[in-house]
Amino acid sequence: MVALCSGGKVMAAPGVALEPAAWTSQHLVDHPLVGTLWNGETRKAAVWSQLQQRLRRARFVMIGEIHTNPDHHRWQAAAIDFLGQAGRSPAIVWEMIPTTRQHLLNTWLSGEAADTDELARLGKALNWSASGWPAWTLYQPIAGAAGQYRMPMFGAAFERAQVRQIGQEGMSGYSRLQKARLGLDKALTESNREAMLGTLRAGHCNLMPLAALQPMLQVQRARDGQMAAIMQQAATIDGAVLIAGNGHVRKDWAVPAVLHGKGVVGPLLSIAQIEVEAGKTKPTDYEALGSAPHRYDFVLFTPRANNTDHCAELRQRMKARPQ
Repeated sequence: MVALCSGGKVMAAPGVALEPAAWTSQHLVDHPLVGTLWNGETRKAAVWSQLQQRLRRARFVMIGEIHTNPDHHRWQAAAIDFLGQAGRSPAIVWEMIPTTRQHLLNTWLSGEAADTDELARLGKALNWSASGWPAWTLYQPIAGAAGQYRMPMFGAAFERAQVRQIGQEGMSGYSRLQKARLGLDKALTESNREAMLGTLRAGHCNLMPLAALQPMLQVQRARDGQMAAIMQQAATIDGAVLIAGNGHVRKDWAVPAVLHGKGVVGPLLSIAQIEVEAGKTKPTDYEALGSAPHRYDFVLFTPRANNTDHCAELRQRMKARPQ
């Protein structure tokens, strides 16, 4: 059993950081928040048994990530393993895998799914290296944990052509029933629209004009709706676990909000994994815990996978574009 931990070391008490050797990521390992768990509603340190209890009984679990952080994927795998050990068999829903490749997941699960060679072959079959996501080796532990317990897996991504179409045309090509399936039959509140645009702007280092953010907002909403719909579809037996970026597991407007708006029955649990930052030593220094209403049920702090200045990279790319 892989207990809720990283590197095989159980995280048992609030405020207790893991030993540095427990982490794959090596940046800011000595940060005081690393390895700590926090209640997103009370903004207080959480007892790990509370999270375990919530995991056991939640019908819909959404575990966020920073895509490039290997520890986030290891912890997602550990949570799935914990559910398997508890006798649960939820469907595992992937933000990264298109729905059109569902047959590949079904075929793979019918074989020796947890075998290392088979895991590598799954990545090749999915053509993961051309997907634009970080290396399959980072995500492989998740598939391995699901395969060990024969948990069904579902892709929840649009194909790239669909994403481009939604960005250009919005949902104009979708019927009323299709929009309702994605939870897009109801307009966003103005406050949520402004907040989402603000988050998208901040996520792009405040470098993108408002006109460029509107298509991104449409795509974000559609993706959230698609993931929620697949979770609802896949959860007919024992619930579902979503593997997605932190932005998609927010309770205020992302997948949990879509599920809630569709009247989905059953306990929901949203978990964010946040990389620590130099100079930010209080949990409320971070957006995930620093404002109301609460965005996640639990927040786990981890080391950083890298210290790349993504805003500097984006500025360089924008300068290089033809005017």
